[in-house]
Amino acid sequence: MQTHAKGPGAGWWWLIRGFTVLGRKPGTILGAAALLGVCMLVLSSAQMLVPLHGNAKLAVVGVSMLIGAMLYPVLYGGFMRVIDAIRHDRPANAFMLFEPFKPGQGGARLALFGFGMWVIYAAFIALLASTVGRAMWTWYLDFLAHQPPLGTPVTSLPPLPSGFAVTLALVTVFFLFYSGAMAVGIGQASLRSASPVAAIKDGVAGAFKNVLPLVVLAICAILAILVVAVVIGIVGAILLGILAFLSKSLAVVVFVIVYVVMIVFMFAIIMGINYAMWHDVADGGNRTLEPPMADTAA
Repeated sequence: MQTHAKGPGAGWWWLIRGFTVLGRKPGTILGAAALLGVCMLVLSSAQMLVPLHGNAKLAVVGVSMLIGAMLYPVLYGGFMRVIDAIRHDRPANAFMLFEPFKPGQGGARLALFGFGMWVIYAAFIALLASTVGRAMWTWYLDFLAHQPPLGTPVTSLPPLPSGFAVTLALVTVFFLFYSGAMAVGIGQASLRSASPVAAIKDGVAGAFKNVLPLVVLAICAILAILVVAVVIGIVGAILLGILAFLSKSLAVVVFVIVYVVMIVFMFAIIMGINYAMWHDVADGGNRTLEPPMADTAA
């Protein structure tokens, strides 16, 4: 399928659409986001509870990442369907998140897409670890080897190795591209029934063609996070101070509730951004979601 190159300003509008996804049926969107959060918590907790260290721990991390790489796209694809159904005025509910797990609903296709993307990810890490990131990889293995038992606080970290800045820059660029490819590819596999190979091809092509919008999206997202963090930090400190004066237990409960709500909103916004990105890049060059933006078919 043909993908399209958007102007740099598309990145800004993708972020805006991530926030406005809650404009219609917010309860359904937030419900799906909450279910997604629970699933992710269960998967990540299973990895953290394994009492291993060193190479054994690294092997467990690798296997769990592979499992997550195949399960998360299935859930993300379900979330895409929730948003798409709402946008097209079709019946929708939060449990549509699990629709791809039903027979004949594309779960295997999405899982294989996730496996293919994991291979790309693993190949990048292997290349990085054997070249400019070799010192960083050694540092990471040393950290795992000396990681304290679960529940014990980490008191110190090994000194950062040389080449840390270069490695971090390369990883940042890769993940920026990787996130764009995932958004487009999952949309193709879930909403257009593209094969895993076709979805990977469209995702990679769409990300390559939209590097500038992805950079703008990343910059705008960072600035938005900073602004929101400052506002929430100030307001939260004042409110928690008042609550702590009344009852420390109440302050802890409110803090946990607010933190969970923020995570749920964050998942909803991220999936809204992914849907908008997929729609603009792969769902038709002249059918851009409002507000309109210039695009170039390629």
